[in-house]
Amino acid sequence: PTPDITYFSSLSAAIAKEKFTNTDFNDYVTLLKDTSENITIDNDINIDFEANASGIFTFTKGSTIYLNDSLPDNMTLKAKYNTYTTTPDLNVNGIIYNENSIVTSVDKIIPVDEGIIAKKHEAGICLIHSHKYEYKLNEGENEQTISAFCKYPQTCTTSADTSFASIVLQNSNTVYNSSSHDCVINSTINNTAFNYTVPNNNDIIYYDENNNIVHGKPTDAGKYTAKVNFGDKTAIATLTIARAIPNSSYFIFTPPVNTLFDGSAHFAHLSPINSIIGLGNYTIKYNGDNTLPINAGSYTVSINVEVGKNYAAINNLQDNSWTFNIDQKELLINWENTNFTYDGTEKFPTFTVEGINPTDDVEFILSGAQINASETPYTATIIGIQDAYALNYKLPNNISKEFTIKKATHTPATTINKINESIYNEGNGKITGVNNKMEYRREGETTYTSVTGTSIENLSPGKYYIRIKGDNNYNPSDEIAITIEAGKKEPIIEHSNKNNSDKNININNIKRCN
Repeated sequence: PTPDITYFSSLSAAIAKEKFTNTDFNDYVTLLKDTSENITIDNDINIDFEANASGIFTFTKGSTIYLNDSLPDNMTLKAKYNTYTTTPDLNVNGIIYNENSIVTSVDKIIPVDEGIIAKKHEAGICLIHSHKYEYKLNEGENEQTISAFCKYPQTCTTSADTSFASIVLQNSNTVYNSSSHDCVINSTINNTAFNYTVPNNNDIIYYDENNNIVHGKPTDAGKYTAKVNFGDKTAIATLTIARAIPNSSYFIFTPPVNTLFDGSAHFAHLSPINSIIGLGNYTIKYNGDNTLPINAGSYTVSINVEVGKNYAAINNLQDNSWTFNIDQKELLINWENTNFTYDGTEKFPTFTVEGINPTDDVEFILSGAQINASETPYTATIIGIQDAYALNYKLPNNISKEFTIKKATHTPATTINKINESIYNEGNGKITGVNNKMEYRREGETTYTSVTGTSIENLSPGKYYIRIKGDNNYNPSDEIAITIEAGKKEPIIEHSNKNNSDKNININNIKRCN
């Protein structure tokens, strides 16, 4: 039958003897906490022994005690009335218990598991010690330790300061690398009697910064709380996964397809490789500027990366391979007019250019322009391009061209006049309105005479040809023909007085001879 339980605030030998002399085994007795009594038990008995209670129990021959730890918080010992008999000798932790072993003190009443009772001897009983554990948490700066100690060190052969097993959960600091990370558990089993499972890394539960449980081991950057239970205690550690610093190997660089200047923007592509997760937004720069490149030249590509879930921010990230050129556009020169006539102004062959963008006002640097006429051809050269657009274009090989400047022809003078001979055969004809740039010749002559003044004098009747002289830049003008008329002859006087004796002459007839 299930025995009734009687609680005593204290025990005395008299009460105990009176209470336990029956043989029905229907009673329990509880030795309360902090009480101390000495009693002799003559029969099988059920005893509850609370924490810190003490006393000397003398068991008479034939008594059987069963002790069980059913209250872990206050260590209660129980002595049950049922009897269990084992083989005569028991070896418990190297100590031999036999029929000569008499247990007479509480310190030698060892708690056992349910079903493992005691050995009955004619001279007395002994009880098998069964380890029960209490767990202690030690919180260090970078780790927490949970150790399992025997709950009843006063009856255990192991020192009270020696743990049967322990785990150390350590803080962990690492950097994101797309793999999972965890805190480290170092476990130690100091006594083979400890046959419970010791937690390992797989038993750790992780919580994110919002106290949400992380499924599996953390991968993403962040600060995590790691918890693991050992017995009735929980060790807590911190797992910190710092953001990784991006580097150029995380990106695929693709330069512009068309690298010839055409007036439009050129841009490169930078894209993260597939395994990069949690990268922040990024901005591509060209030679340190956000503007897309248009002009010809060399460009170095860099990126500014903002902070992301798993990667830190970084500015001006570059790689030696992140470069490209926008090539100058070669122009096509078409030479046109290469023959000129001197007019006193500078001459250079005219040309047209193909390949210039309509909005670009390109100026060329020319060499070889000439003013004066020459029988020998000149050479004109386009030696360069100037202004802001020069960097976008280049000249072809055919940038020189021969050209000629021929002499101009003077326009005949329009100021020339004449004065005919005044008296026949006087030779005093004159041509006026001339200057020293002119020359003349008489009809029938081939050699010209230079004019030295503003008139040509002492000319005899005849036809004269006047023209403006030629020089290095001019051919002579067309001739102007001027005719000097002969003067009239003097009158001839005829008279009859042939001997001239008469001083008075009578003029009868005057004839003019032409």
